[in-house]
Amino acid sequence: MLANLQRVTEAPASNVGFREDGFAGVQVALEDMDWSPYDARLIVMVTDASSREGDDPLAAYPGLTAEVLSERARSMGIVLLPMHLLTSAGSTAQDHAAAQDQYTRLSQTGDISVNKYRSFDANDAEAFGISLQALARQIVRDVTTAASGQLIGETDLAALELELGPDVGGSSTPEEEAADFAAVVSNELFRAQLESLGRVEGGVAPAFLSGWAADLDLNDPTITTLEVSVFLTRNQLSTLDKQLDLIVSAFRDGGSDPETFFDNLQLLAASMATDPDAVRNDDRLAVQTIMPAFLANLPYRSQVLNLNRDRWSSLSVSDRQLFIEAIEAKRAIYQNIFDQTDLWIDFGAGDPGLEATPVRLNNLP
Repeated sequence: MLANLQRVTEAPASNVGFREDGFAGVQVALEDMDWSPYDARLIVMVTDASSREGDDPLAAYPGLTAEVLSERARSMGIVLLPMHLLTSAGSTAQDHAAAQDQYTRLSQTGDISVNKYRSFDANDAEAFGISLQALARQIVRDVTTAASGQLIGETDLAALELELGPDVGGSSTPEEEAADFAAVVSNELFRAQLESLGRVEGGVAPAFLSGWAADLDLNDPTITTLEVSVFLTRNQLSTLDKQLDLIVSAFRDGGSDPETFFDNLQLLAASMATDPDAVRNDDRLAVQTIMPAFLANLPYRSQVLNLNRDRWSSLSVSDRQLFIEAIEAKRAIYQNIFDQTDLWIDFGAGDPGLEATPVRLNNLP
């Protein structure tokens, strides 16, 4: 690894604009490396700029978004840890807020109750060095602990506090920020260790569990504590993907005119409905007719099902484009799910089309 780092040289040409193609690097790390021998899987992304995504013509992988990459990493058991360097150039380019939004979404992997995005003052090389040292030492310490047959725990973080000083516990000094980031990494390694032990020792969940759970922290509702997923069969997910493609096509055919878009949807729905006149007079019903019926029965608020002509017309041109890009990003996530045969479970039907896999509600339209 160190030998390869010695081969890295500065690019001879300047980047076009301030945004970079950082997502391409994450995509290569996910797809071109063999992760199978390892239980603990981390990607640390160090960047000082936001990433090209979606339909950016300069992106090496068109269609990639933070959500698509995050979901791909989650399905592979990989944790993404973005380290965002705050530079004077980034401030001048007014890029910091866009980058923070992107990398916060990108980091939704592993333990979702913990925010893994971290920003660092790039004008203070010493502070950043402290953070890197703390991160490296924590990884080495935790891996050593796990290799010795012991559980990763508080003793490892206590050792880090002794190294950095007794006042660790906030986020106001470089030492405290370093300890905070190292604790996030340690938490992910501990989670990976427990999951690995469960697989090795054949641990299983109880046959029946009665209880209740909240998907948001009761003290701080901004923190997600539980992910809700729904099992979809191959046939159901395939149908959902095809119907979303029809909606995207209706948008592309309609151009920038919101009326044409909904006219296209109603024509499409009328060709599929048992009562064509009803969908011609109710644009929300038209959308519901196009989408699979099971969506309406799920415990979440669908952006697509709640769409009507008035709401669509009230959106700006850029907001309508973002809406369609979000649908295309979800379709890319579905393609990733289809491509991973080990995600699908046969519950006894013996029919590949009835094999099922859990899909997060956040990834439904």
